[in-house]
Amino acid sequence: MASSASSAPPPAARDGLRLLSLDGGGVRGLSELLILQAIMRSIDPQSPPKPCDVFDLICGSSSGGQSTPLTVYSSLIALMLGRLRMTVEESIYVYIEFQKEIFRKTSGKLMHAVDIRGRLKSRYSAEALEKAVKSILLSRDLDQDVLLREANLRSAVTVVVATSVVDSRIELFSSYHASPLGGDQQVRIWEAARATSAAPSFFDPVSIGPYQQKYVDGGMGANNPVYHTVQIAKEIWPEADIACLVSIGSGTARLQSVPTQLLDMMQYLTAIATESERTAEMFARSNRDMTVADRYFRFNVSHGMEKIGSDEWSALDHIVSATRSY
Repeated sequence: MASSASSAPPPAARDGLRLLSLDGGGVRGLSELLILQAIMRSIDPQSPPKPCDVFDLICGSSSGGQSTPLTVYSSLIALMLGRLRMTVEESIYVYIEFQKEIFRKTSGKLMHAVDIRGRLKSRYSAEALEKAVKSILLSRDLDQDVLLREANLRSAVTVVVATSVVDSRIELFSSYHASPLGGDQQVRIWEAARATSAAPSFFDPVSIGPYQQKYVDGGMGANNPVYHTVQIAKEIWPEADIACLVSIGSGTARLQSVPTQLLDMMQYLTAIATESERTAEMFARSNRDMTVADRYFRFNVSHGMEKIGSDEWSALDHIVSATRSY
């Protein structure tokens, strides 16, 4: 059981808040980690710092996927970098192994994942996903049922985005024990990972809390969580200014055709594929003062990853090449 603690928020950086926002994007989340690795090395080439020691808040989201809807999301990256206090290098290694474990045993095409009524079935094992997350926790000498929230926060606040199945309400799960965000703050880390990885019809929803509320991934409206990141920061530190906001995308993907019985899902994917950059553009326009003052930075590989599906872990070398060129 977590020990009690005061409700005072964790101290922010003296010169203002430093925020990190991570788009959803499946295996292309590796691109986000490589970009972040370059940022950390630019701070100290000899001994790059951990992101949790640089940023006051790390927010990760998820999506139903882009060129294919079968992904493990950037919310997992946020959990590793923030709540688990991992280095970027550690996160890259674990992320790659995690992706392989989840996706390597799947065979067949998307059209084979429908039932006789033409409805999409869960294509990947939710149990395998849960087991993989728990193995990460055990490798960090943590109990597999450890809570996301921390009684005595020592580093960056970690926030991940999910959606309630019942009313499509965006839910923000936080490591800050006195979070003003609502939601079930008794959520376990593996539950948060499951909730933010349950793309509709691809991983089963996860039930959390005493009332067994069902959640799926953040999906539409939250694939680029930059607005949520700022909102959360202002609620936790209402008096603090934002010194730096770094928003990292997972590259631009090209949509592939799917069978006609999957039209609804295709429309869902099409919307998500364009949402992240549209959100980034809207934020830049509405916060021009931050852009002009070099307080808002958006990084997103725009070329070289168009043909890489969100679950194509075998294309990691192409992701590395495209990101390094960027």
